[in-house]
Amino acid sequence: MVFNRESLIGIYDSSLPYPSFWTFSLPASGNTLSNFSIGYTSSKNVRVLWGDGTNDSLATQVVTSHNYTNIKTGLTLVPFDVNRDNIFTKIVCGISSPALSGTVNIAPYSNLTFFSNTNNNITGFTGSQNLSGLLEIYLNNNSLSGNMPTLTNNNVLSRFEAYNNKYINFSGNVSNTLDTFRADSNLLTTTAVNNILAAFVSASRTTGNRVLNLGGSNNAAPTGQGLTDKSSLLGVGWTVTTN
Repeated sequence: MVFNRESLIGIYDSSLPYPSFWTFSLPASGNTLSNFSIGYTSSKNVRVLWGDGTNDSLATQVVTSHNYTNIKTGLTLVPFDVNRDNIFTKIVCGISSPALSGTVNIAPYSNLTFFSNTNNNITGFTGSQNLSGLLEIYLNNNSLSGNMPTLTNNNVLSRFEAYNNKYINFSGNVSNTLDTFRADSNLLTTTAVNNILAAFVSASRTTGNRVLNLGGSNNAAPTGQGLTDKSSLLGVGWTVTTN
């Protein structure tokens, strides 16, 4: 009889090609990541593979927190399930001390609904654009720069927060489901601010919670059509903050 290695509960095989979703360089000795948690849907075990090769087993189908010291290079989630990465529904990266940097890629987790990596020092975040089931994304207080994530295909997204970063640009559309968008205190250009305002006017959300914050330090102010779009949003009940 031949067994699928991934279907055996309690069997861990580090040779399987599980991608590291968070990759970072060697931090200072004594680094601790606290309150790391995941949610998943499976009758089989899951493990967190820490960058030095050790791992913690998560044997229950709940959000579970783990602490770890002397993190080396990155974090990988290892499912013992034939469905592999798509069993994961929630990832909360916790807070590291001192803050961990590096890049995060959540693309493999096709059923992810909630992602949070706040109060660290990550410099790159990718993979969210094709995850159609995402409901909430939190990237606050990091060192993210360049283009903000494209949200055009996130059709059920309700909340996106990325304040206190270094984002410059934004393009694309947003869903009518998006009721809270915070990008205050970045480095957004006038074009980026205008693009965001236009995207929310096009989305035509006129009920429920409606918060759009593009103010704070270092963001540019809207001009021209951006000012018209801001006025339009205020007129249908949005709380809009700009510089």
